[in-house]
Amino acid sequence: MREKKKCIIFGASGKISKLIIKYFIKKNYFITGISKTSRIYDSKDYQHIYFDITKPISKKIIKIINQKNLKFIFFCINKNEKKIDFEKDFILMAKYHLFFPIKVAKLLKKRNNPKIILMNSDIILKKNDNFIYSGIKLLSSYFISFTKYYLRKKIKFYSILMGKINSSNINKLNKILNKLNNYKIQNKSININLDNKKSIAVKFD
Repeated sequence: MREKKKCIIFGASGKISKLIIKYFIKKNYFITGISKTSRIYDSKDYQHIYFDITKPISKKIIKIINQKNLKFIFFCINKNEKKIDFEKDFILMAKYHLFFPIKVAKLLKKRNNPKIILMNSDIILKKNDNFIYSGIKLLSSYFISFTKYYLRKKIKFYSILMGKINSSNINKLNKILNKLNNYKIQNKSININLDNKKSIAVKFD
C-alpha cells in the first residue's frame, strides 16, 4: 500500500489550523498537529503532540520533521501570553513567528524539502493594529524574500496573508492550498495575499 503524504502543523489548536487540518484530511494526508494545548481534532489520520516552542526541540519532533513523504510544514503559532513590556513582547513574537520556523527549517535533512508555510495576517498592510504584532508579521513576510541567503536554496517558504475567518476567505484559502498541493504556484519563496485574485506575491521592495 502506498504511503500517505504527510503534513505538520505547529500551533495546531487555532481556528486557521483546524481549517488546514480539515483540508488535508480530505486530501488523504496524515497530519501531525503540534501545540502546547490539548488535541483538537479526532481522526485516525491525525496525531497530536504536546510541545511548547519556548523549549528545546525534542528528538521526537526532529524525527517527525524528517519523516518520509513530508510535503508541508505549517506555522500557525499565536502568542497567548499577557503583555509584559515592549522589548520582551517583541523578542517573544520574533521567536514565535520568525526564529522558530528558521530553526525548524535548519533541522531538515538535505533529502527532505517540504514547503514551509507561514500563516500571516493581512493586518500588516494596515495601520490600526498592535505595532508589535504587525511589525513581527511584516518581518516574517519580508524574510521569505531572503531565505536563499540564510538557508539552502531548495527549501521554499510561503507566507499566506490571511484575513478574517469567513466563508469568502475560507474558500480563497482552500483554493490556495489546492494550488500549493498541485504545484500550481510558482516554485519560489513567495507571499500570497488572499485578497489578490491572481495570488501574486506581495512585494516589499
